[in-house]
Amino acid sequence: MVFVGIPILVFIGYVHFRRSPAYTSEAGVIFTSNPYQARNLVDGELNLRLNQALLKIIVKLSQNEKFESHEIEEITSMQKEVEKYNAERTLWNKKDFDFIHKLEKS
Repeated sequence: MVFVGIPILVFIGYVHFRRSPAYTSEAGVIFTSNPYQARNLVDGELNLRLNQALLKIIVKLSQNEKFESHEIEEITSMQKEVEKYNAERTLWNKKDFDFIHKLEKS
């Protein structure tokens, strides 16, 4: 009985903690007060997007397929977007926070 009850209670407590408004506001305060954590989140998201694009490119090249014009445009626009974002952002401007809010909405 104890072997089943304790893990269930721990799980319920964890779910309650994660879904409570206190956790959400605490996470917002942490990102606002520590720009390095916001930067890490944004960098991770950008890495994920770039890795997905690279995997698509590698699969196409490994299957000896040619790139269509819209695919090349997507790759070029992603490259320009990342370069522009990287050139504009600093630790103290709000670019990282704007990116996080953009992620929340999508």
